[in-house]
Amino acid sequence: GLTPPGGLWQDDFTGAATERSHEAGTSIIADTNQSYYSQYLAANTISFMASMSIILLLITGLPFKRRLFMWILTVIVWIAISSMGFTYRISLLVFTPKSQKLTVTRVLEYAVIAWIGVMALLLLAHTIRLIVIVFNKVENVKEETQKPPPPLSYTKNINL
Repeated sequence: GLTPPGGLWQDDFTGAATERSHEAGTSIIADTNQSYYSQYLAANTISFMASMSIILLLITGLPFKRRLFMWILTVIVWIAISSMGFTYRISLLVFTPKSQKLTVTRVLEYAVIAWIGVMALLLLAHTIRLIVIVFNKVENVKEETQKPPPPLSYTKNINL
């Protein structure tokens, strides 16, 4: 989780005025492609935080039989998986030779479109399901409050 794509510098180098300097143990991609590095850093951090949130939610003992808690957990899992996929995408782009960049970019574009489609469909389905459940519960509560009270029963024989 902490080794960035491309690895880390293994040596210290103090370059001349035209050369870049680097220190051992720092990210190579941070020096060579800051845009990819910042994307990688964001996606990797989101994935890590979402994974930690999942662990925390599971060990706190929340009642996951309640659909709302289960829905929240599912969304966090989706965020973690999507962030890991995005991190994978950036890693592939960093490792790919320039001669193959176009092919890899096309494959990744199709994969991202498919993934977003699946995620959107599942999110929509689960959200609709949750809304239906909430509306049904609200309707049941309304029906309960609008029911007339049961008739009082009087007994004819009263023993004193």
